[in-house]
Amino acid sequence: MFRFPPRALVRLSIFGGLSLLLILITWKGAASLSYSWTPPISESELKDIRKRRRNMTKILIAKLNGASDIEFLNIFNVFDDTTVKLKYGGWAIKAFALLGSHFEEVILLNADAVFVQQPERLFAQKAYIRKGALLSHDRLLWQHAFKERHEWWKDQIKEPSAEMNKSLIWTENYAEECDSGVVVLNKARSHYGSMIGWGEGKGGNVTMFCGFVIAHTDEKDKLLWYNGSLLKNKRVDSDGYEVPEYWMMDGKWHKGRTKDDMSCMTDTEVLELTAEEKRVLRESIEIAKEVDMALKGTL
Repeated sequence: MFRFPPRALVRLSIFGGLSLLLILITWKGAASLSYSWTPPISESELKDIRKRRRNMTKILIAKLNGASDIEFLNIFNVFDDTTVKLKYGGWAIKAFALLGSHFEEVILLNADAVFVQQPERLFAQKAYIRKGALLSHDRLLWQHAFKERHEWWKDQIKEPSAEMNKSLIWTENYAEECDSGVVVLNKARSHYGSMIGWGEGKGGNVTMFCGFVIAHTDEKDKLLWYNGSLLKNKRVDSDGYEVPEYWMMDGKWHKGRTKDDMSCMTDTEVLELTAEEKRVLRESIEIAKEVDMALKGTL
């Protein structure tokens, strides 16, 4: 359904590529092996398989309950990738996804963004209405770890704005400023992290909690969304859904040793998710499981 001005959610997704190689191993004596390979199908046949797989994914998603008014946009049909090279650009594709959308007001979402309130609430935030854009802080980590990055910023930004001069990334050399899991933008206009997870302790004795995602609030400091998916740890268990219990704002970060380890937060008030927030997440998990089954062809 279109409203004026037209608005949309742009959900980023990467369809898994299919690469088939036939490895031929020939024994050449005790000291050496010779390896050669022959593609089992032509490049045109491989492209056709990928296209049919994408079409089937669209059909499976469209059959889910409530999945209506969904459009799929191939960003490579909008921009010439021989110039912008988005195929290998990683996160750089996000800005082009915003530009490629034909809607005037856009909410850009990572595939693993989780909402606790209706996404449309983002359009009602005073900061968005005032500025035409809404961004969220990333974790306060790795202070003084990227000297060259900060030197380049100082060289390029000769007259920082009032907002920039309040940024701890600018004033105290932290590593990351923006969590780009959700970006809200009004394209017609010119133009520090929280955490959610599971507590360590029992009852009212929880003083530290750990998780893999960053929590973000609305202008009234009410939990709005978090990144990292509905899974407890998407890097370790692709089926491990679990509703988080607690969240904190502006505490002290304790980074996990590796990307597979939880980060933790301490030294501020521990907030428990409300019954309504937990209900929303439980229902979201059930829908996510249906989507998983549809994509696997088992629904």
